[in-house]
Amino acid sequence: MKLTPTTAYRIERYRQALALLFIVTSCLPPSVFAQDQRPPGLVTVTVVNRPFPEALSIIETKIPYKFAYSSELARAQKNISITAAGMPLADFLGQLFQGTSLTWQIIGDQIVLQSPAPLPRVTLSGYIRDARTGESLVGASVYLPGQATGVLSNSYGFFSITVGAADSLAVEVSYVGYRPSLRRINMQGDQAISFPLEHSAEQEEIGKLVVA
Repeated sequence: MKLTPTTAYRIERYRQALALLFIVTSCLPPSVFAQDQRPPGLVTVTVVNRPFPEALSIIETKIPYKFAYSSELARAQKNISITAAGMPLADFLGQLFQGTSLTWQIIGDQIVLQSPAPLPRVTLSGYIRDARTGESLVGASVYLPGQATGVLSNSYGFFSITVGAADSLAVEVSYVGYRPSLRRINMQGDQAISFPLEHSAEQEEIGKLVVA
């Protein structure tokens, strides 16, 4: 097939354009074609006892990212002191937020900071009283063996203890001169339960021996 001069000219211009495009793209850095995949580089910065927002603003001048976080999160943080010299960004961020509950994630050109939601907690409260007279028992021991924690009843015989949420709690209540009580309480949210204790002459004698 014989090409006309006009057609041959157009083909030649097209070939030249392709060749020019190839040369230009070959000279461009790979980062031009990789969205949000910039190499993090190394961090060199010194921050000494600066408030959280101010410290992050200083760090932002040394890295190709901006921090994103809520004002409430910032208010809960302590002052920051950190020194880095040629430290990889991931290692630097790990050291920066060490000892806090903050997590971080790079999204686009931002380092998004978050704080995990607090674990649910429940409160068990009530009164410790003499089962026969209804008298308040001051300083009675309320112990939760599953959580290895406990409290003493106050001057009204009242106690209150808050722990991590659980389906049920084992509760040991004891008082000198009274039979100890062990109960398992179903915890569907906060619970208010009183513990009447039975007087025990045997326990009273044991208490006297311990005191002596």
